[in-house]
Amino acid sequence: MILFRISDFVLRILDIDPLKFKVLLSHRPVSLKTLSQMKIDLALCGHTHAGQIFPFNFIVGLFHKPVSGLHKYENSRLYVTSGTGTWGPRMRLGSRNEIVFIQIRKDY
Repeated sequence: MILFRISDFVLRILDIDPLKFKVLLSHRPVSLKTLSQMKIDLALCGHTHAGQIFPFNFIVGLFHKPVSGLHKYENSRLYVTSGTGTWGPRMRLGSRNEIVFIQIRKDY
């Protein structure tokens, strides 16, 4: 296992072949603009639980954009999953849990 700080990560990502498809796994969503600047093709994130309980889903949206789903900016894509579990109270209201299947394929 390799452990490194985010500053080291940035240096490492710069050394990767630009023709390789790059996937970033991050607990917290990363800004689409940052992903694009780092030339990340796909980021898979969680953390938000899609707001979990109404009306807090609106508050979560103030701090985390996007809250859930697939989003695209330039050549980068970000998927934020609502996850399977909860945080705090073991309930959901106004959001659904999910298990995501992502198929990555080369377009010809």
